[in-house]
Amino acid sequence: MAKVMVYPLKREDARRLCEQHPHAQSLPNSTKLCLGGYIDGRLIGLAAWGYGIKPSLTPRHMFGPTSCVADYLELCRFFVYDSAPKNSASAFLAATHKIVRKYIPGVKWLYTYAAGFQGMVGTIYQASNYLYIGKQTASSFIYVPDVGLIHAMSLFHRYAITGDLLNAASKLFGRRVFKWVGHNYRYIYFLCKPDRVNDLMDTARFTVQPYPSLIDIEVYIVDNTGRRIPMSTADAKQIPIVKLPTKRLKDSSEPLDVLSREGGATPTQPLQHLGRGRSDAKA
Repeated sequence: MAKVMVYPLKREDARRLCEQHPHAQSLPNSTKLCLGGYIDGRLIGLAAWGYGIKPSLTPRHMFGPTSCVADYLELCRFFVYDSAPKNSASAFLAATHKIVRKYIPGVKWLYTYAAGFQGMVGTIYQASNYLYIGKQTASSFIYVPDVGLIHAMSLFHRYAITGDLLNAASKLFGRRVFKWVGHNYRYIYFLCKPDRVNDLMDTARFTVQPYPSLIDIEVYIVDNTGRRIPMSTADAKQIPIVKLPTKRLKDSSEPLDVLSREGGATPTQPLQHLGRGRSDAKA
């Protein structure tokens, strides 16, 4: 396999790539470093390092009150296109580790998760020698058939919907909707020296566990009666995450076709010359 070269990307270019990926349609505002992977001058994927929704809480949750934001970075977005050669994803990820270590001093560890609720278990992280530290339930998405997954927070920002999300969303979209439930598989990678790793693990609030496999993935939908309906891993991988426009509408009953015209509710397709993307990170 040809060597993967990594170069910084402008934030706007990274945002555009995310918009055209079915599972990563936005670039988080907390992103600090956007990197593109290239083979023979051709872009094969994106790695965006930064923070999650609550940057200050993650280090304390992981290592206690003495840990701080400067200690870590989170992989906000990571995907490699299907057209890339085999094993290029892990090579690309490893190259980003070297860049972070060199240009962002003080970072002791890297954090990420695989979106099990989208049928992914983190094989790229496992191949890159990340440590697996357990799973968390992911149950904040509403599944709208023929549309995709919409985060409950997105519905709140757009329509001020709270309370009975399923019934409210069913009326809004004019069809039966479901709660989508699965897991996020959490991983950590240490950049610091072994003696410092030992010091960190003395205060760790997690335990290192055996890697999960595809048979461990559990995804299901729940209807408004509480009935569970299992979803296959293959089906989970095909459902896009839909980002609604954030501007709140005055009329909360505005129909779906209005949202599509505004450019947020209709899932976008990746650029033809890049091919479909696969992701082992978060949506």
